[in-house]
Amino acid sequence: MPFSDVGAGFEPAPTGGGDRDRTFAEGAGHSVSWELVGIATGAAAVAGMAALQVLLAGRSRLRRMRDRLERRSGGVATPGWLSLAAVSTLVPVPTREAVSARLARAGQAGRMSVDAFLRHCLLSGLGGALLGLLAAELLPALGGPLLAGGMAALGWHAPFHRLKRQEQARVRAVLRDLAPVMDLMAAYAEAGLGLSASVARVAGRTAGPLGEELRQTAREIRSGRPVADALQAAARRLGVLQVSRMAGALIRADSLGVPVAGVLREQASLARRERRQAFERALAGLPIKLTLCTVMFIFPVLFVLVILPNVLLFMGARW
Repeated sequence: MPFSDVGAGFEPAPTGGGDRDRTFAEGAGHSVSWELVGIATGAAAVAGMAALQVLLAGRSRLRRMRDRLERRSGGVATPGWLSLAAVSTLVPVPTREAVSARLARAGQAGRMSVDAFLRHCLLSGLGGALLGLLAAELLPALGGPLLAGGMAALGWHAPFHRLKRQEQARVRAVLRDLAPVMDLMAAYAEAGLGLSASVARVAGRTAGPLGEELRQTAREIRSGRPVADALQAAARRLGVLQVSRMAGALIRADSLGVPVAGVLREQASLARRERRQAFERALAGLPIKLTLCTVMFIFPVLFVLVILPNVLLFMGARW
């Protein structure tokens, strides 16, 4: 380090080291603050997951507590905060009914209740909000409240999107099996079996969502429910137009004494024709989709690989 001769001793000459030290200290402070933010965020996430696990593990205990309080109070309902399904009370009744119908169409009615689905939506929305706040903390330019709100909305709608995909997959499976099932029912009807017996026989030979609904319909018929009511309930659960039309045609034919086999053959032919028309419409829209994919993904790559080098050479006067 250079020194200057002042008086009887030596003193270090100013070399700008103080500025560098201050800059280094400020950078170290910023790094420490970011480390503290990361540690605090991780600890909050771990604490939230632990609290969620404890909450889910105590669901049966809360249910038993609610039942004991109801028995002690003579059947009077306990406060809603004692149940994890209390969030569903904030949802309007039409929305709950729509969610119940969608769960039935997706084949989840016996596996998941409306309250459980709404709890999943709430937890997904809270998770999205936490992710939005974390991203806003790491990148302040994104905007904290706006990003958290958007992520919360996406998290709330994510289970609905998954449910919609399950509905579409179930509808495709039903339409794929509908025409062969009606042909098989027509064969049983031509062999002399009645409508209820034909449904029971076909239910035992059919897999997939349509087979599940036919087995449910056969159980309801054996338990004493009228055939017309059982068929209409199956059509409502599936939510498929072709199944509703088939159920209506079978109910009318059975009530009027018309041979069921002919009605089933006609409905099977109509279902095959509609499915073929759907395939033709999908094929008709395929060239447009291929054109869009070509313009969006292939042309930019060709431009970068073929045209851009020549443009750069021309601009550098090396043509």
